[in-house]
Amino acid sequence: MRREKMRLSHSGLNCFNECNYRYFLEYIVHREADYDVEEKDYFVYGSDLHNLLSKHIKNHMISKTFLQLTFDEVRADFIIKDEVKQIKIYFSSLIFIEQCNTLFKEHPSAKFLCTEQEIVTDTTKLITDTILEIEDEWFIVDFKSSGKKDYMLPAKLYKQPQLLHYACHKDIFKDIFKIQSAFGGVMFWIFYKTLHKLGKANATIPALFNHLKTEYQEDNGKFVSFLIAHENDLRYDDYWEEYEKSYKNVMALYAMAPNEIIRNYSNCVNSYGNRCKFWSACYEDKTFTECKKNAKESNVLSKLFESDVELF
Repeated sequence: MRREKMRLSHSGLNCFNECNYRYFLEYIVHREADYDVEEKDYFVYGSDLHNLLSKHIKNHMISKTFLQLTFDEVRADFIIKDEVKQIKIYFSSLIFIEQCNTLFKEHPSAKFLCTEQEIVTDTTKLITDTILEIEDEWFIVDFKSSGKKDYMLPAKLYKQPQLLHYACHKDIFKDIFKIQSAFGGVMFWIFYKTLHKLGKANATIPALFNHLKTEYQEDNGKFVSFLIAHENDLRYDDYWEEYEKSYKNVMALYAMAPNEIIRNYSNCVNSYGNRCKFWSACYEDKTFTECKKNAKESNVLSKLFESDVELF
C-alpha cells in the first residue's frame, strides 16, 4: 500500500483524536468507505452550504438585492432529479440568506471577498469557508451546522481547533490577502430540522418545503445566531503547543504497521450518531448493515445497537 505524507488539517486532526486507526485508513492508505455509509442530514446541509458558497457567493456586497438574486438563481436551478437532495440544497440557500440578513442588519457594509480559500504551510492545510470585509477589517468565516441547540456553543468557540488554527497562521493571511487587522473569526450556528423526521417519503415537494420554511421562520429568533471572536479572545499559544504534539503523533503513524495502530472502538458510532465509514475494517470485513442483521448473535454488538440512534 502506498503511503503519502499529508499536511494535517482540522478535520484530519479531529479524525486522529477520535481514532488513530481511522486516520490511518482515511489519510494514509486511502481506504474506500463502506457502501452503506450515509451522512446525517445536518452534515449534508454543511456540504450543501459549502457548494452554495463556492457557486453563488464571491466579491459581493451583502445587500437585500444581492440576497434576493442569489435566492432566485438557486430557485431557477431547482430541477428535480433527486428530490431529497434538491430540497436540501434549496432549503440551505434559504437558511444562508436569512443568516446574511441577520449579518446585514448589524454590518450594512459587509462584503464577501472570496470563498473556499486554501492556505497551505509545511505542516498544515487550511480551507476557509469565506472571508468577509466589514468596514476596514477582514474576517475569516467558518460556518457551522448542528442538529440540535447547543447553549454552550459560545464557550466552546474559544476551544475550536479550526478557529485557533487560523489564529496561529494570521501572518499568512496578512501576506496573501494584505489583511490589515490581526485576526477575526466568525462562527455561524443554524438550527436544521432533518427531512427524515418530517416524513420525507410521504410528503410532496411543495408541502415538505413549506413545512421546513414555516418551522424555520417560527424558530428564527431562537435558533439563528452568529458570534465574532477577536484575536485577544483566543489563547492560540497554548493551542499551538498541543498542535505540535499532535502533529508528531500523527506523523508517527506513517512508520507503524497496521496492527500496531490503536483502534478506538468507543467511537465506532460518534456523539453525532454517525458510524465509522470504515466499519468493516474492524469487524471481520462485515459492514455496519451486515453486523446489525447479526447483532443478536453478539452480546457486544447487541448492546451497541440497543442504544443506537437511527442511522440513515
